[in-house]
Amino acid sequence: MGQCVAFAKAVCDVRSTPTEKWKPFQSLLDFVLTLPGHTPNEYRGLMVACFDGKSNYSLAAGNKKHVAIILDILRFANGNPKALIIADQNYYNYSPYLQYAGKIAKHTIPWGTLNQK
Repeated sequence: MGQCVAFAKAVCDVRSTPTEKWKPFQSLLDFVLTLPGHTPNEYRGLMVACFDGKSNYSLAAGNKKHVAIILDILRFANGNPKALIIADQNYYNYSPYLQYAGKIAKHTIPWGTLNQK
């Protein structure tokens, strides 16, 4: 069955880079507030990952890590993030979402809380 890591590595052309070399860099929240975070050419195709608070991706607990590719960042009129549009594999790979097992799909994920405007 396909994995989110294999999909992201192929899309970002980093197939030969082991996940032990993937290190946390900048939080997604910090990134979306920067100039590159407001420039589609800078963030479209960017690989993002959950590290479970660990020093590299391979150390994170299997049920607390995931990798996706940013397709777009939707924003409120004031520039605050509203939602992420991502592509990934095995999103919600557990019941009752098993229809995503092994599949590559596009998802819109709401940002934070509704009161965040």
